[in-house]
Amino acid sequence: MRLLQPPPVATWDFEINAVPGQSGEGEQGLVVSRPDFPSLFILNHTARFIWSSLQHGGPEQVLVERFASRFRIPLEQAASDVALTLDAWSQDLLSPARATQYVAPPLVPPTSSSSFTADYSFGLKHFRLVVHDRDFVEEICPRLAHLAAKRQTPDITFQVFRHEGLIWVFCGEAFIGTEPEVSVARTILLQEMARLARPDTNWLAILHAAACGTSHRCIILPAATNSGKSTLTAALMHSGLYVFSDDSAAIDRQTAQVVSLPFALMLREGSWPVLSPYFPDLPSAPTFYRNGDYVRFLRPRSNPVINALAPQCLLFAHYQPGVPVHIQTLTTFEALVGLQKSGFWVPHHRESVGQFLSWLQSLPAHQLTYSNLSDAIPIVHRLLA
Repeated sequence: MRLLQPPPVATWDFEINAVPGQSGEGEQGLVVSRPDFPSLFILNHTARFIWSSLQHGGPEQVLVERFASRFRIPLEQAASDVALTLDAWSQDLLSPARATQYVAPPLVPPTSSSSFTADYSFGLKHFRLVVHDRDFVEEICPRLAHLAAKRQTPDITFQVFRHEGLIWVFCGEAFIGTEPEVSVARTILLQEMARLARPDTNWLAILHAAACGTSHRCIILPAATNSGKSTLTAALMHSGLYVFSDDSAAIDRQTAQVVSLPFALMLREGSWPVLSPYFPDLPSAPTFYRNGDYVRFLRPRSNPVINALAPQCLLFAHYQPGVPVHIQTLTTFEALVGLQKSGFWVPHHRESVGQFLSWLQSLPAHQLTYSNLSDAIPIVHRLLA
């Protein structure tokens, strides 16, 4: 008979209210994290029951019997559910304690005739980008083309190069980050540009999301890749809204506002026929091949005076052919699960995670399902009214 093993390290546990802005109502979830493991584990009521039982130890069979009684299911099903959960957790949440590993960054290669160099103006800063990898040039340049600006002496210089299969990003001589995938390294660079353009900014979170709105309000549209997020964002821009971000919605810790990241929207081939009536120049825009898709880029309509706005809500928009337009309110727990699917980053400190979850619980969240842009756009405008 297997004995229950407690977590190998002390964990950070956070209560999640099921109903946004209302404590003590509905089913509550739990978020668990480990200091040595930069992930958030989102536990529903059944997983939470198992997690709580681990703190007391004892035979697994006792947990199975209590689980079956609590959720009124057969013992055989309870045994299977408990075993599957514990086995899954053994790979991460209950895995042995991890030692912090430090990898010394390589030296920045010297600039040569094959290096790509360009200057950009963003916010109050002038940036110089020196790239020694052709794939990264193709990934980043279309997103920054409309910010191009010449200056003899830049405020900040970034260097990006490939070494031993990884993309390395440096700001001056300071190492910023390294990633195996060009698209993830691109995100690191753009987020650092946004931070340095506003030196007083400290991130609460960065969501894989678009953000758009008026001069006074904005909404955040989190979504997974290939969900139609950029297509909807472009259509909303055509309808008169400003675009504050297309790929990464960065939240300022002190103000809880969305910081403007006015980088170009990337539109995949499937969206071109839908958006061409809105943007007649789109069919003639340059075409790029990125990660198995043909894409074109669209310059955002942004307000240079507005640097940040407080969001009204989270709107998880999902394109589904042939389905009538429908919007429903999500619980905080459902919104957190949605963010986990779309992707987000939070500084890995107990206080930072707690602040992010408090912010999330204060923000309304909705799910929008639609098959026609003409049906979705009015709903977004109503949310901003």
